[in-house]
Amino acid sequence: MSGLSMKVYNGILLLYPPDLRRDFGTDMIELFGEDLDDAWRRHRFTGVFRVWWCAVCEFWSIAWPAQRTSPAFVVPAIAAAFNALSLSATFAGELSHHTVIPSGMLGDGLAEIVCACTVTALTTSVVVRTGKVHVVSLELNSAGVGTPCSKSVI
Repeated sequence: MSGLSMKVYNGILLLYPPDLRRDFGTDMIELFGEDLDDAWRRHRFTGVFRVWWCAVCEFWSIAWPAQRTSPAFVVPAIAAAFNALSLSATFAGELSHHTVIPSGMLGDGLAEIVCACTVTALTTSVVVRTGKVHVVSLELNSAGVGTPCSKSVI
């Protein structure tokens, strides 16, 4: 588990400001690994959850403000969020047809949602970053009807 957590955390650090990563990235990775190992030894899954909770809170306070205006970050995030909502609604509808949830269905469904959202985010990220699509505005407009709304309304 620690190996996967470390890979995910390394990926998340790519979203942090470059100067912060340059100056403290190695220390952040080392400290996260130590915290994770200690948490697992002392509290198992609950401890690991707490370490990840701190990492997510740190992401929202440091990385998110630095990235929220970058189309290369926002476009994949919005695409993944819409994909997650759509797939979650479909999955919830599928679950509602069962009086007893078949073994493994919940875990398999959640894994499919996570995989699909990851693929969506990675694909849109590559498309935006390689310049295949140029994002000029993050405004939404429903086929020219009414006035466009900004992403802040979403």
